[in-house]
Amino acid sequence: MLYSELSRPAAETILPRALGLPRDPLAALKGRFLASHEAVDLVKVGTGDSRECFYLGGGGVGLDAAAAAYAGGPYRNFPGRMRYVAAALRAYFSYQPRRVARYI
Repeated sequence: MLYSELSRPAAETILPRALGLPRDPLAALKGRFLASHEAVDLVKVGTGDSRECFYLGGGGVGLDAAAAAYAGGPYRNFPGRMRYVAAALRAYFSYQPRRVARYI
C-alpha cells in the first residue's frame, strides 16, 4: 500500500508545491510525465496491525499529525490561515499523547 501526500487532505499542497506542480490535477499529471525525474523521500513503515506501507513526502506524529487531520477535515473550508490556526488550537486543547515506537 502506498500513502502519498498527493492524496492526503491535510497536506494537500505540501509535496505538489515543493515539486512545482500546478493546482489543476490534469495539468499536474501531464507536467510530471513530460518533466525530468526528481528525487523524493519514500519511507517504509509497519502499522499496528502488522501491515507494511510506504509513505511519500513529509509526515508528522502526535500533535502535528492531529492538527493536520483537523485542517484537512472539519476545518477544510475555513479561509486562508484561519484553517490552520483553528486546527492547531483544537489539536492542542484536545490532544491525548500516544505511544510511538521507532525501529531502525
